[in-house]
Amino acid sequence: MTIAFRADASTQIGVGHVMRCLTLANAMQKRGVQTIFVCRYLPQYLESILTASGNQVLRLKSVPNGDLLDDLPQSKLLGVSQQQDATETIAAIANTKFDWIIVDHYGIDARWETSLRAKVSRIMVIDDTADRMHDCDVLLDQNFYLNADTRYVSKVPPACMVLLGPRYALLRDEF
Repeated sequence: MTIAFRADASTQIGVGHVMRCLTLANAMQKRGVQTIFVCRYLPQYLESILTASGNQVLRLKSVPNGDLLDDLPQSKLLGVSQQQDATETIAAIANTKFDWIIVDHYGIDARWETSLRAKVSRIMVIDDTADRMHDCDVLLDQNFYLNADTRYVSKVPPACMVLLGPRYALLRDEF
């Protein structure tokens, strides 16, 4: 099985998205899964951590751009439009058939995810804002909310498996 992760890290974004994905990637590797990270923004020290953990890293071209490129509140964190990012991601992973792509990025929504459907078998989204539509097979929000059961109603496809709450928290082994 091969899984791609699409996440970024920077001083504006922080490192939490990549670290959550790394926790999941490490658990998957123990089960014989090949993991690849696709990143536009990634500090060198974090790339070293990913590769030392047995992950391949594919870098998308970094294009600094402070403009709001899509209509999402966090669009500028992606650095390019979702369509451009999807096109570049597809090109980066073109040589491998992926079973899953796991997306952890506030600048990506259903438009990007739908574009990747032809390239991957399944899509998982890690989210904690519930502020945009997703086209995914699994959605994980590991945070506690009083309205957890209704946060993603009409924001994911009806058949989407929604994993909500701290019992699904992605914790590293040391925790």
